[in-house]
Amino acid sequence: MSIARLTLPRHAEPIHGALTLPGSKSETQRALILAALADGSSIVRRPSESRDSALCVEALRTLGIAIDDAAAGVWTVAGRGGEFDVLRGTLDFELAGTSLRFCLPLCASTPRGSDIVVTGNDRMRERPIGDLVAALLAAGADIEEQARSGCPPLRVRGVGRLRGGTIGVCGRTSSQFISALMLAASRFDRPLTLEIRDPVPSWSFVEWTAEVSERFGVPCRVDRERIEIEAHPPRATVIDIEGDGAGASYFWGWAALSGGRIRLSPLRPDSRQGDVRFAEVLERMGCDVSASTAPDEEPWIEVGGPGTLGAIDVDLSALPDTAQTLAVIAAFAEGTTRIRGLESLPFKETDRLRAMVDELGRWGIEARSTRDSLEVIGDPRAFASRRDLVVRTHGDHRMAMAFSLLAARTSVTIEDPEVVEKSFPSYWERLSSLGVESDVRE
Repeated sequence: MSIARLTLPRHAEPIHGALTLPGSKSETQRALILAALADGSSIVRRPSESRDSALCVEALRTLGIAIDDAAAGVWTVAGRGGEFDVLRGTLDFELAGTSLRFCLPLCASTPRGSDIVVTGNDRMRERPIGDLVAALLAAGADIEEQARSGCPPLRVRGVGRLRGGTIGVCGRTSSQFISALMLAASRFDRPLTLEIRDPVPSWSFVEWTAEVSERFGVPCRVDRERIEIEAHPPRATVIDIEGDGAGASYFWGWAALSGGRIRLSPLRPDSRQGDVRFAEVLERMGCDVSASTAPDEEPWIEVGGPGTLGAIDVDLSALPDTAQTLAVIAAFAEGTTRIRGLESLPFKETDRLRAMVDELGRWGIEARSTRDSLEVIGDPRAFASRRDLVVRTHGDHRMAMAFSLLAARTSVTIEDPEVVEKSFPSYWERLSSLGVESDVRE
């Protein structure tokens, strides 16, 4: 069944509850790449079952990696120590930017004779990847752009191991370019040193890549100008995936707007996952935040909503995927909220800065953007006289989930609600478990 629209009637009561989050999409994909490169079988427990993760699994299988995902919540990855099959064909990553970036160095290091077209959907073919391609070319890769300069589709011919040593890389557009090279370090012929040429947004995700790599036995020395990684294969291991921090932001947003309390696990307050810090952002707006890492239970973080939300000035460069959530919450805060550090948002599933300004503006909320920031003029009485709002998702999963928060104050209809399958397929079901009603139209 294809769902064209999903309507959420206004939920006037505070929302209280506790949820176990699905596994982090970002950590799952890092673990999959390292497990594929390991010598032996790794176990990935509580993986993200998002469409993006499925596309990463499909790509690795096409490269010759056996992955058993038959058991619920437990995937077994039979690593081959970096050996891949000769591949001739196309890898279509649809809109899974992380999967494409992380798999590109692997494609480049397939055996000679491989000839692979790496592509995606129309929007993916507009998303820049030129800085990662440039770094791989410097390492001896054979990659040709097939259409738009600096974007997929790319024709990749296998060259075997890439040249290690010192390689310069620009990560201003996406920190994932750096992470992709770090994860593929064992496919280089000697230790890899990455010289970082410019300030990197979402730097916490680079640190997170280093942390996950070290859990697979790959030591990393990381600072903001230089990263050093050994070139030996990862060690097969068992890894438990943390809850998805970006997914957590929506439920904490429901608590903030409804005046309820929502506890989410498994989330560590000291996580390298930048999105987990969204709870601290809400605390600055007046929410109550508590957490536990007690040894007899899963770690959790709980957010309680205040009577009135206050505007803030905040840098979200470490957690840009939460910007849309904050923008919707800010629409109901007292004063002007300024969100900075958003230079990567125009290159996401949609131009998220433009989409947020457009959608908020359609309903009378003044918002304006620059190339790397967003301002929202809040009004605690926003939408009080409006009913049956229809939100365009712009093909972006995070637009759908962020704007669902409007139902804490008014009824709202989400176009193309199935777009959430990209990162959080069970989002609407989880929301329903908290008592939020919905009406589906095919």
